[in-house]
Amino acid sequence: LWFVSKCQIPSCQKPKVRNKAEEVRQRKRIRNPKKLQGNNDMNRKIARVTRSNAKILRLLSAHFLRIRHRPTPAAGVWSESVVRSFPYTSGSRATTHGTEIGVTQAFRVGASRQGSGLMADRSNERGIALFLVLMTVAMISVVLIEILYTTNVQRFSTQNVGDGTKAYYLAKTGIYMGMLELKIHDTLSKSPIIKQALGDNAALLDLIWQLGFSYPPPFSAAEGITEKMAVESIQKKSNIDGTIVATIEDLSSKINLNLLAEEKTRKPILAQLTNLLIGEKARNENFAKKYVNLNAEELVNNIADYIDFDGERIQGGDEDALYSGSSIVQLPLNRPFVTISQVRGVKGIDEGLYQFFSSHCTVFGAQGINVNTASAALLQSISTELAEEDLQKILDRRNRQPFKDQQDFEKFAREELFKSENFNRDPEVPLTTSSGRFSIRSQGQVGDVVRTIFVVVDKEKTGKDGGPLVRYWNSD
Repeated sequence: LWFVSKCQIPSCQKPKVRNKAEEVRQRKRIRNPKKLQGNNDMNRKIARVTRSNAKILRLLSAHFLRIRHRPTPAAGVWSESVVRSFPYTSGSRATTHGTEIGVTQAFRVGASRQGSGLMADRSNERGIALFLVLMTVAMISVVLIEILYTTNVQRFSTQNVGDGTKAYYLAKTGIYMGMLELKIHDTLSKSPIIKQALGDNAALLDLIWQLGFSYPPPFSAAEGITEKMAVESIQKKSNIDGTIVATIEDLSSKINLNLLAEEKTRKPILAQLTNLLIGEKARNENFAKKYVNLNAEELVNNIADYIDFDGERIQGGDEDALYSGSSIVQLPLNRPFVTISQVRGVKGIDEGLYQFFSSHCTVFGAQGINVNTASAALLQSISTELAEEDLQKILDRRNRQPFKDQQDFEKFAREELFKSENFNRDPEVPLTTSSGRFSIRSQGQVGDVVRTIFVVVDKEKTGKDGGPLVRYWNSD
């Protein structure tokens, strides 16, 4: 179409006619040249021009896809690709819209540019092909990188899931090994033969659970190479590609905060917690500087108000009103703690005080402090009469011979430490010399994946599986 409109291809312009009938006959002759009859010169000329135009249009249609769109050429200049596609070099002349141009002349105009135009066309075609190839390679590269990244992410994700499962069961193994140690300790401590054999050294049985459990076993420089190689050989045969670290802690050696919820045990626990905070400020200079304005009695009362069953404060007033001005509205529980982390909700407890209470207190403990396993700080909190030098004497005595009961401990304080007759009388802090509840914290690690399980068990009671009764189980 561009060729016909711009390059003035010869067309059969119908001659002028005198009347309407002659115009109709002339139009029929042009549409169907095969029906032209007669020897009229005009008819032969029309037929010859019509056949020429028909051949030109057939050739144009065959080469139409090769002709690219180009700007309109200047007057008298033809596109080389169009000229090359033109079937004639001389002869015919044509008229289009009243303008005539010679075909031979058109070829002469375009012939001088034929060689350079051919090279330009081929160069353009090669440039486009190179561009398409580069774009295709770039797209394939992007898709390939995305596929590799997705595959690696899925592979690492699957590997982490597998390592997490292994680490969890390794931690679970540490829990059951700790429960086994507690069961062995309970069985041996109740055996008359063992008691008679150990005599005053019965406390040595506590080493069974105090050492905990670890895999692979730790080595020291004093151990021989033979023992180390034997353990490494067993480790390779076991096909365990992770580590286990389990620790056991006696909860009877800590203060049970839930005793504050009961009226009969609240007063001695309040006094013991207050003494514990005062003693920490006296021993720890950094703690004293940080909490120089800390009112120990008020803070301890806030803990008691947080879990008691009424809505009134010990110092007077409404418990809910104490928490109404906080940015995070959190009302008192008015029930015992479930986990030690709930202490964070008490008014006046920050992260430093939480770490302090979590290391000396529990919510799963017994009805009293075990004087044979309690720390020196907790022993000093029993009574304000105990001084620093008294604590060392208590520790030496229980290491040499554990206390039999609460009366034995109080007798030692009066006779050996020269304390008053009212020692631990008002208020009377509940004491014990046996441990029933223990916490087991086990950590399993495979590669970079770590799983931890925390369990509280009652050694004096038996569960369905024959081991200690599980009071609390938490895994992360």
